[in-house]
Amino acid sequence: MDVEVEEYLRFHSTADRQAMDLPASYWAAITDVSQVFKELEASHKTSIRDQSQLFYHRIQKCLITNDLQSRALRYLIAAATAPVGCSLSSLCLQVLSMS
Repeated sequence: MDVEVEEYLRFHSTADRQAMDLPASYWAAITDVSQVFKELEASHKTSIRDQSQLFYHRIQKCLITNDLQSRALRYLIAAATAPVGCSLSSLCLQVLSMS
């Protein structure tokens, strides 16, 4: 992700200053967005793993990875907008009706 941002900034920069050369290892460290999420979900820190499973983080993941058709995304949105005390069965019906 950092590499993509750096490339964009270097290519689209209108500044007259010279960009500093970065080591080859930096340019070789291209990481796919989905890989970033996998690393967060497998973090050795419990707090990071737990946060990655919170419904709003999971919604963000679906949006960032452009997984807009995900049944998980539809379930998470339904859960986030469901009235307090909504039963699991009515929540499942709501998700299925979103298809």
